[in-house]
Amino acid sequence: LLPTVAAMTGAKVPDDRIIDGMDLSQLDDGGPQRQEFLYYRGLKLEAIRVREWKLFPDRLELYNLEDDIQEKHNVYEQHPDVVMLLRSRLEEVDADLGLDKLGKGVRALGKVDQPQPAISFEGEIRPEYRP
Repeated sequence: LLPTVAAMTGAKVPDDRIIDGMDLSQLDDGGPQRQEFLYYRGLKLEAIRVREWKLFPDRLELYNLEDDIQEKHNVYEQHPDVVMLLRSRLEEVDADLGLDKLGKGVRALGKVDQPQPAISFEGEIRPEYRP
């Protein structure tokens, strides 16, 4: 969300940290779209998708979603080049986010000391949130 808001307001996206969002403000105009998806179940990576290819590394399954959206035809053996490319990307993901544990690139959870809602139980906006 941050890159989208920054693009729409003319603000600069911080470059002193990793920003995992992308600018969606041009999406309606056929602008950039995310090409990679990581499918986690808990802390375990189940699959990676890059463009039309989806790899389940533990099950040795590869699907071309452009031709087989229902994932019925495993083409793992027929496309070793794609498997190798996606596996190399998984090595990068493992170094950053982790495949079955927290990687070094995982940010700590945000915490707020003594959190309070902006609106009190009586329906009043708390003074620190008033414009």
